[in-house]
Amino acid sequence: MDLILKQAAEAILKSQRLIVTTHVHPDGDAIGSSTALYLALKELGKSVLLVLDDSVPESFYFLKGSRDFILPEDTQFGEDVTLILLDCADVRRAGEKIYKVISQCGTIINIDHHEGNNNYGTINCIDIEAAATGEIVYKLLKLFTNNINDDIANALYTALTTDTGSFMYDNTTEKSFLLARELVLLGASISKIRTNIWESKSEDSLRLMADILATLTVTYNSKVSYIVATKEILTKYNVHSSELEGIINYPKSIIGVAVAIFFKEISDKEVRVSFRAKDEVDVRTIANRFGGGGHKKAAGCSINLPLETAIYEVLDYVESYIK
Repeated sequence: MDLILKQAAEAILKSQRLIVTTHVHPDGDAIGSSTALYLALKELGKSVLLVLDDSVPESFYFLKGSRDFILPEDTQFGEDVTLILLDCADVRRAGEKIYKVISQCGTIINIDHHEGNNNYGTINCIDIEAAATGEIVYKLLKLFTNNINDDIANALYTALTTDTGSFMYDNTTEKSFLLARELVLLGASISKIRTNIWESKSEDSLRLMADILATLTVTYNSKVSYIVATKEILTKYNVHSSELEGIINYPKSIIGVAVAIFFKEISDKEVRVSFRAKDEVDVRTIANRFGGGGHKKAAGCSINLPLETAIYEVLDYVESYIK
């Protein structure tokens, strides 16, 4: 891994034009690792752009650089571009517009921590032992800069704390705490990060969560629980989908539940499904069955079916899997 990171650092330093991007429906690790790398490259005087085939959730606006993301159609891709994809196990997760232009780029650097990454890059920096992609980015930055300031530290700490569930998830290790300590020493503000990510909910978001939690269903001998967000519920309030982050932990917290599922209706024929697991259940395997992926304890997928059909098919498979 150290050798591959060194290759990535050398490629970055030689590059004349760099574009940093991440997956659609970005979370804290996606935005945190992207802005951290972007800020560090700007400090080096590099020509670098942040590109995202989506919008940035407002909860991450406090991070410097988070408002610098542009859409793929607002820049040029070509052989002189080094494209760095962060937190994308599959390049398609970066969105259709990025997927269409990736072959035009001279060098592709793939930095990720998901098991099952398909190594689509020219250089693939994959560490499935890392708690977050931000952890890998930190190691990369240490190879070409000593100037990790408080803005970069805030971004990396955001990546780390969100992907470990505030250091509660099973992917949390001793390395996670050691990195958190280093980032705090470098200027990361725990209070600023906590306030912006977890203590800045709108009133509407809480009312929306209440409506979704009212759909709670517990089934299969109390081993499976799920909640549903219909289009009707989602359009009832003026709430960005990012404010629902963590809602799946409520059904997961029920005593005896091994798998929690969150069904979110995007359209008449698209449902986004999130899975969380306790005990020894591997929800990544379940998500893979429906063309998705993720981690053993946290995974997701999109299903191109009507909501009721999607719920039926997922529950049917989950129950047979648990058996």
